[in-house]
Amino acid sequence: MAKGKAKAPNTEARRIEGSRPEHTPTPLPLRTNGVVSNVNITVCGEQHGRITTIAPGTGTPVLQIEFTGVTMQFTNCEQVQLTLGLFAIARQARMGMARMHQLPGIMSESNVGVQTTMMWTRPPNGAAHRDQFTHPVTRKVSPYVTLRMPPLTFALMDTTAIETMLATMKKAHKLAVALFDDGDTYAKNSAADSWRPRAQHRFKITGTGWITNGPTPGNGNR
Repeated sequence: MAKGKAKAPNTEARRIEGSRPEHTPTPLPLRTNGVVSNVNITVCGEQHGRITTIAPGTGTPVLQIEFTGVTMQFTNCEQVQLTLGLFAIARQARMGMARMHQLPGIMSESNVGVQTTMMWTRPPNGAAHRDQFTHPVTRKVSPYVTLRMPPLTFALMDTTAIETMLATMKKAHKLAVALFDDGDTYAKNSAADSWRPRAQHRFKITGTGWITNGPTPGNGNR
């Protein structure tokens, strides 16, 4: 009898084990890949951009610019020139903005919670427009500039942020001219008032907003 009782749990265990569905691990790429539709970056005060090059002197160099919250990687000079031009357009909208804001919740460079890295695989298109916000402490209403370069959206809260990021982009453009094969073609300073992008990336001012007539995710190919 003792032996019969000992066999019963083993039989039950085999029955339970056999009824469990087989577990198939999800392949790693399916667990980690995703689609990022928009990344929002809010900046105020002085921005210390860090410019580095990856694989210079090879056939596939990359220029990397690291700002607080976002790292952008560029694969040709045209991309850098257009990005500089977009920040210059944002500067045109700075009228009436504060020189410096101190906003609670906007992390410093040393305490940033998330750092997004993206590589441009096409020339960026974008738009800048003015908006306003209420300071959470002083309750004062102030203007700021939103710069959209899908999938990136920058909320530029004061003129110091705009000017320091623009200064970093100017340095990056000078380096891009020397780094990339298309540097001679896109060597013109896109932050200058006289600069105009090529027809397929041309920008125009409409009212108080700055929009592009080139293809963007929002306007198709109009």
